Amino acid sequence: MSKHSGKIGLYLLLIVALIAGYLYLNDQVSTQGSYTMGQLEKALEEDKVTDAVIHQNREVPTGYVTANIVSDGQKTVYVTDVKEAEALLKSEFTTEDGTAAVTAIEKAIRGLVELADKTALEEAIAEAKKISTAGMTTESKTALETALAAAESGVENQELTAGEAKTILETLEKAIEGLEPLAENKNELTELYEQIKDIKNDDGKYTASSYKAFDAVRSYTAEALKDEQLSEADCAELLILLQGRYEELETAESSSGYIKFSDITKFIDSNKISGASNFTLKVTENGVTREYVFSDKYFYDEANKSGYIWFEGFPHTFTIGENGFVLGDMVMKNGGTIPYITQLLDSIGDSYLLTEDWAARIGNTNEWFSTDVNFALFIPEYQDLISDFGFGMALEGNVLTFTVWGKSSLSIPAFDGATEGEKVSLLRTEKLWSATIEKVGESSAAEVEKWLESVSKGRVSAEDIADIFAGMGDNYTSTAFGDESGFIRTEKYYFDGESGYILIDGVVKEIWLVEGSIEIGGTVYVDGTPATTLEQLVPSLAFLKELTVEDLTLAETEYSTSYYKLSEENEQKLALALGVKGELYLSVNGSGELCILVGGVNAYQKPDYIVISHVGSTQNADIEKLLSV
Repeated sequence: MSKHSGKIGLYLLLIVALIAGYLYLNDQVSTQGSYTMGQLEKALEEDKVTDAVIHQNREVPTGYVTANIVSDGQKTVYVTDVKEAEALLKSEFTTEDGTAAVTAIEKAIRGLVELADKTALEEAIAEAKKISTAGMTTESKTALETALAAAESGVENQELTAGEAKTILETLEKAIEGLEPLAENKNELTELYEQIKDIKNDDGKYTASSYKAFDAVRSYTAEALKDEQLSEADCAELLILLQGRYEELETAESSSGYIKFSDITKFIDSNKISGASNFTLKVTENGVTREYVFSDKYFYDEANKSGYIWFEGFPHTFTIGENGFVLGDMVMKNGGTIPYITQLLDSIGDSYLLTEDWAARIGNTNEWFSTDVNFALFIPEYQDLISDFGFGMALEGNVLTFTVWGKSSLSIPAFDGATEGEKVSLLRTEKLWSATIEKVGESSAAEVEKWLESVSKGRVSAEDIADIFAGMGDNYTSTAFGDESGFIRTEKYYFDGESGYILIDGVVKEIWLVEGSIEIGGTVYVDGTPATTLEQLVPSLAFLKELTVEDLTLAETEYSTSYYKLSEENEQKLALALGVKGELYLSVNGSGELCILVGGVNAYQKPDYIVISHVGSTQNADIEKLLSV
């Protein structure tokens, strides 16, 4: 018999012994303290269960029930689903007065939940007791007192669960935040009301809609001034509302001639603000104005001196600093490039979002109001607008102006019948910020235009690429932006950041990056013979040095006319040296470096974008230090 057969026999004996032991122990447990579910049910029917507790295992939903049985003592019932046990206790576990049943159910449920850590609740109670409620509205004080009493009761409750504690804590915190100071000074609101309280429209001087809105706010103000519990916040908002509706009273004579809402959407569509178009965006907040230039060639943030630019078939980042214009990395979105600079932003004023159903004209003004603020999401730094804001728009000539308004928390019954757009328009309060779209069709940034002009004619030519070829040799850096990889190549070493090869004493050896330092490995063999040149392992781009303008052919594509092709033979040699597959397109980027696209120019596919830099001067300090030793 083999050694393996002997081992198998031994394993079988051990398994049999384990099974026998398990059956014996299980029998012992069953006879000493265990019940089946059927036995528990029978005991419940016969009212022999005096107490029961459900215990849930970590491996939910399994668990067990411990029950005290008349005559049998405490028994354990193992269950595959504790919810079944809970249902059984709730339906079957009863006594004559029901007291024992309630106790058992409570204990069962307690066995299924996590008891609370009351530390956070106790801290919140301590902080709440320090707060002075003097001068607060009765409603907000009562809410705090109720929440505080519930919290203190929760702390005293020894059976408080974690879920219950969380709810109580959240209620207390909300009550603290909801404390509202009473309006200490109603003078300004009172003065305004007294000034306008007698305005009537019996003669039809004002349009019905503007007067109705004004009168609704005025009537609400009259009642609010009588309310001793008027909060400071409500008083301030009411003042803004009343002043606004008063100023917007519209005379019947001036009600015609206002711009239509459809005129705004037509302006947006006709000027292609939602697509690739030129315009200036100015955003003003708290007296500070920021200016942005949009065009089909670039987006420019004047304050930060940065943006996006369409260049060589793809959008790139750019900055303008002390050293002038600097072209940055290619920009990707959703795994690929995109055909327009404007699409780098979520939306540029999509007019289909602005519908008549959600719009209302703002009183005695040439401004329209929409509750759909998604139109404004293209504005930089304003990506988090929510439905509690409103969006006002006005068109004067070639300038589109829009404002984001705050929405009042007041609920005026007279406005309940209005559409959502009308209601929010009537309840708008302060201006949060405003913006304008100007210079439509003629906007530009002088510094960006200057750079574009300098590179638009003749910069990317066959001569430009041939000049880089002339300086080629074994020293250069290759960086692939598609997968953020690359390598350094010199006459003496090749290194990709983690490993590579080094030429020492006429023999090629491996090198590795280990714990931050370069280590030399063994000799590298090719076909059983030690390698004596790097070329045997990693082909060089030095062959490009022999190429001229005659070896380059302009490859016009849908997106660019600045890429060139090599002959099939040279293209294959280049691909081999770079370790890539696919068609190769050559150009020169904004930093004067050789730029290679792998697979062609496609606006919807993420390309392998390789840059050859530091031609003739590249090096790795750690490897150079190693060579010097």
